[in-house]
Amino acid sequence: MSMLTEHLREFEGCKLTAYKCPAGVWTIGYGHTGQDVHEGLTITQDRADELLSQDLAWVRRCIEKTVHVPLDAGQEAAVSSLIFNIGATNWRKSTALKRLNNGNYLGAADAMTWFRKAGGKVMPGLVRRREAERQMFLSGMEAGPAEDMPQKVEGGEAKPTVKSKEIAASITGVIGTVGAMWGQAQDQLAPLIAWGREYAMWILLALFVFFLANRLWAMKRGDR
Repeated sequence: MSMLTEHLREFEGCKLTAYKCPAGVWTIGYGHTGQDVHEGLTITQDRADELLSQDLAWVRRCIEKTVHVPLDAGQEAAVSSLIFNIGATNWRKSTALKRLNNGNYLGAADAMTWFRKAGGKVMPGLVRRREAERQMFLSGMEAGPAEDMPQKVEGGEAKPTVKSKEIAASITGVIGTVGAMWGQAQDQLAPLIAWGREYAMWILLALFVFFLANRLWAMKRGDR
């Protein structure tokens, strides 16, 4: 967790006296919040380190419960930093998590940068932090061609690669889009189809009468 700890210490800083963050939440130590933090509270450096360890423990539990795809060290650190900052509730309903669990790693990295507001305003500090998290998340994926090769796991089966999962997610998205368009087309054509079924006999009868009348008219004129 050294990568994550270093990242948090850079962006959170450490304040031993409670303060209100830009969102108006009482905070202390390395970005620790909760009912135990209130105006006038002061702590020691050892207590700040202890609170950081406790917070990272619940962040890890959150990742274990919500993330269902493999994460490398950089990706886990980036996701942990984001959850630490925005909270478990916002993470669970985020587009970043949905994309990640669908195997869309690049899309997830982009969606992570959307959390850049505090108190309804875009904060330069959050913009810089989100970009740092995005770069951390993508650092392992940019390592080289070896990342694209399947990795052997116990039992001889191959792990899906990042690219293969992205391709599969893209194909799934296209299929879903086509399916949705076909469903909409069926809904729009349903009244016409129902009308055709109801009046099919009358339509056929009208065509037969038209054909017969046309044939009789031709015979009357002496055509064969």
